[in-house]
Amino acid sequence: AIASCSLAGPDAPIALTSDTEGQVGPCQECPATQDLGGLPRRASLLSRLRKEDPSLLLIDAGNFLIGPESVASGGRVMVAAYNALGYDAVNLSYRDFRLGKEVTLGALREARFAVLSSNLLDAETSEPLARPYIVLGPEGGKTALLGVCEPPAGLDRLPHLKAQLSGIRMAPPAEAISRWLPEARAGASRVVLIYYGTVRGLQEVQERFGSEFAAIFLGGVRPE
Repeated sequence: AIASCSLAGPDAPIALTSDTEGQVGPCQECPATQDLGGLPRRASLLSRLRKEDPSLLLIDAGNFLIGPESVASGGRVMVAAYNALGYDAVNLSYRDFRLGKEVTLGALREARFAVLSSNLLDAETSEPLARPYIVLGPEGGKTALLGVCEPPAGLDRLPHLKAQLSGIRMAPPAEAISRWLPEARAGASRVVLIYYGTVRGLQEVQERFGSEFAAIFLGGVRPE
């Protein structure tokens, strides 16, 4: 599904997707929406939205890369599809590393969109694995997009999560936002947070930083 919104002021409208899970075609396992969805339908809707406003920004909140239809290509089919759909930015989630750090980063090297994460860090160097934020839009209406991912429950004890996230350190979301928000805010008229996680995990961020953001977009499969 695509959610779209226009915020106050002259800034570009934003369209959001999330949790595509490597699905190129319609979901065949969704009892309520079987045969609906899929990237061709998404392309048709985006074409209509862009006719209404060509300045539309297209972003994804995370968990787009790996799934049954994309695993054989190591996620490259999804990167190619998002290139073709004209995405502006994609926020990384821990679920985008189901095949491991090297496979994911290899696929993302082909991306023509900005790959965002302010708190997914290289375990050895502590350097961000992606851009912490990006500023888009014309002068007088620039939007900063800041990406962050909540650490998954059980990361310290579940072997499959440890294996998938080997070589990656996840900084606490609030710590990463505190580090990068002033820099992002300095170059834009508004800052939008893209948060992948749970509503409960987002509460601390809202309490500390809520007034700093024009909007907060949430991904996480089935947020509460």
